[in-house]
Amino acid sequence: MPTTYQVTVEPLDPLRFGDSRSARAGLDHFQLDQDPSPVTLHGAVGRFLAGEDGDWPEELLGPCERTILDADPDRVATLCGYAVEDLQGVVWLPKPRHLRLARSGSGRFRPLELLRPSDEPVAADGGTRRRLLLETEPDEKEHEGDVLVDAEALAELLAGELPRDLTHRVRVAGGAADSFYRAEPRPGIAVANATGRVAEGMFFTRPYRRFRPASAGAADGRVADGLRLWLRTPGEVPVEKLAGVGYLGGDRGRARFALRPLAEPPLAELCERVAAAAGESAGFLLYLLTPVIAEGGEPDVAGQRPVAAALGKPLWVSGWNAIAGGVPRELSTLVPAGSVWFFDWPPGADRAGLVRREWLRAVGRRGSAAGYGRALVGVWR
Repeated sequence: MPTTYQVTVEPLDPLRFGDSRSARAGLDHFQLDQDPSPVTLHGAVGRFLAGEDGDWPEELLGPCERTILDADPDRVATLCGYAVEDLQGVVWLPKPRHLRLARSGSGRFRPLELLRPSDEPVAADGGTRRRLLLETEPDEKEHEGDVLVDAEALAELLAGELPRDLTHRVRVAGGAADSFYRAEPRPGIAVANATGRVAEGMFFTRPYRRFRPASAGAADGRVADGLRLWLRTPGEVPVEKLAGVGYLGGDRGRARFALRPLAEPPLAELCERVAAAAGESAGFLLYLLTPVIAEGGEPDVAGQRPVAAALGKPLWVSGWNAIAGGVPRELSTLVPAGSVWFFDWPPGADRAGLVRREWLRAVGRRGSAAGYGRALVGVWR
């Protein structure tokens, strides 16, 4: 019977999430740090559950697919979403793109407004789409970079409420003093196999992330900031596989995995808060928890098409398919996490029922088993 598990991943080593091209490619390629792709996280927890003996546990994970991007999410172990989890167990998620923030010189974030569809149509769209309403002008520079908000703040935002205070509830993922990780570039030198000498022009660096460690003697046993995943498996995970050490990232960095079965859907408290707010709202929205592979269309919910959108800049991702013989994956365009589509309520809809039914839906079919395109439902006022 399918079971959903909450998976905590605590890094033991610095982890590398590169763009899958070799840093030894030389001067024509500067390798950059990037967030882990859903495929990387799905593969890491799947490999941890499969073990190192080479036998694929089909009864637990479903059939071993040649390419997970085309796998049927109803037949295989499916990543339903993921987020950053700090040492205190607080979950941090991408800021919804319809939230406008200002940031002072001291680095403090201040909420400005929540964008919503106006009554004004977009002329170039024949009147089927509406412009977003911009009501306030910031008296300090608006922050346009990617940040994370805690789960409580996201619950307010998805319920259509603008938090009065976001102090300590908005954080930059990396680079700041209170970040979840710090960059740790590591140099290397390529050696020519034939001569044993350093290859000319082949000095390189690899980007690593060292996640913030726990202080010495932490009572709860946590070792570092890390990740929380939600995984649905076709079969029940044996007790001996509920915790242990596995590998994650481009250089097989060690990480501690711990699984716990869930009696409710992931982020159920957020879902119920949104459902309670649905009755007094003007419409609903889809918020991307994870990036989605762009396939040239927009989501359709209960027969409704989006009336407006607040989308981030597109991303591009490739990778390597180890199961198919170490061949490169095709380059895909992504709509980034945090992007938002706005909808009108269907006539006579059970609004709370729609919120619960569409919670963590897959926006787009391609890559949905690996965790691409997982969306939460919110409302706008």
